Amino acid sequence: MEKNKTGFTDKYYRLLLILIFAAGILIRLYYYVQNNSLWYDEASLAFNVVNGSYKSLFSGLQLMQACPPGFTVSVKFLLDLIHPKNIYIRDLLLRLIPFVCGAASIFAFYRLEECVLKNSKAKILTGLLLFSITPAAILYSVQFKQYSTELLISIILFIIFYKIIFEEKNKWYYLPVIVLSVWFSYSAFFVVAAGLLALFFKNKKLFLLILGFTVLNCLVYYFLSLKDVFSVNYSFMNSYWSEAYSFLHITHPTRILYRTGDMFILIKNISLIAGLIVYIPFLIYWAGKENYIKKVLFTAPVLFAVLASMLHKYPFSCRLILFLLPVFLILLVEVKGKIGLALKIILGGISLISISTYSPDTRDICYSYARDITAYLNHNKKQEEILIFDSNYNEYLFYFNDYNLKIGNDSIILPAAFYSEDLNPRIEVIEALPKGHYYLLTSIYKAKQIVEQAGLKPVELDLGFKPKKCKAVYFEKN
Repeated sequence: MEKNKTGFTDKYYRLLLILIFAAGILIRLYYYVQNNSLWYDEASLAFNVVNGSYKSLFSGLQLMQACPPGFTVSVKFLLDLIHPKNIYIRDLLLRLIPFVCGAASIFAFYRLEECVLKNSKAKILTGLLLFSITPAAILYSVQFKQYSTELLISIILFIIFYKIIFEEKNKWYYLPVIVLSVWFSYSAFFVVAAGLLALFFKNKKLFLLILGFTVLNCLVYYFLSLKDVFSVNYSFMNSYWSEAYSFLHITHPTRILYRTGDMFILIKNISLIAGLIVYIPFLIYWAGKENYIKKVLFTAPVLFAVLASMLHKYPFSCRLILFLLPVFLILLVEVKGKIGLALKIILGGISLISISTYSPDTRDICYSYARDITAYLNHNKKQEEILIFDSNYNEYLFYFNDYNLKIGNDSIILPAAFYSEDLNPRIEVIEALPKGHYYLLTSIYKAKQIVEQAGLKPVELDLGFKPKKCKAVYFEKN
């Protein structure tokens, strides 16, 4: 009877695992094959990868970008290896590594659950389902940014340290993976530090060995890359993330909840609820009787990230703390009883509601069709027609290079960044323009509104499709 019961359970367990794996991958594949134009942040990073040298990718990047060189070099090598024949395929290739890492992270998280949760099938299935449908994990699997890679690397590091510390297994490749992980993931520093701290309490000899190689690697990394990154980007990044309220502060205790909850939904009050759901298990775990070394391994990365954010060294923004998702979900599924069930159902419901509308920026700048706009201008723009941009035109700059179009002396740059809600400076520039023919290309969805409020008639470009939002118009001034 017991054997039949176990066989029955295993059969449906494997079936549910396959369904969850398939659903997680298909959701990511669905968004990947849509292959929209790269939006502002993606285009800024792509500009560095496509136009820069391999050496430049180790230094501070242009256009206010910071990205681990292992990621950027890998993408550039892929492009050089395949030599895509058109821009559309090039954009797919740029997003290929994030997609592969995003899909692989589902399988890696399952392996981590097997280590930590052992034979608790219900917990494994619940955690895997929540991981597969987390909106931020889906989104950054199809964006040309490094965050899905960082998520995968954090899971791999957790698995390695867990096996070393609690299963006393130490394979030859664990050390190089630990040491080299930081070249592909800035957030890996937090996980490696937590792993070393936990290892210190378990095996001091092995701790000293890994620590020695890690310190040596970090010194090389600093002088080959990080030193230049800090000198070029730190000041701008600090200012940007401060304005975006992404540094934690003791006077704003709910900010940590909002920023963590943003991984699941970007509606402010609901993200607060999602953040609470995540940190309730965190507190329960600390108050429980769990092995203290295990507590160090799984909670220290969160505490290190919080401390770094309070010191203005690391922003606490949902995409930059995505690497903590495995910790949050494992601690969540460990919560027992009706409270645990309620927390899981609510977080799962929030994620499902959010998937189809989730955007990386609540100011809606992430949708772009600059690739189509640029192709249209290449075929239709006349010499006397003037291009007008707002001050954040990176997505156009990236695609203009593909057609040898220039943002030159005959172009007009509107004042104010896209984060400004005040359209008046832009409108005033339009009103002061001399007679002529113009294209207005914006990084926001207010192109028609700006021209209309200037008393003129905007005409949307005939691209062969209707954009979801209007970012570019043509107008004449007589």
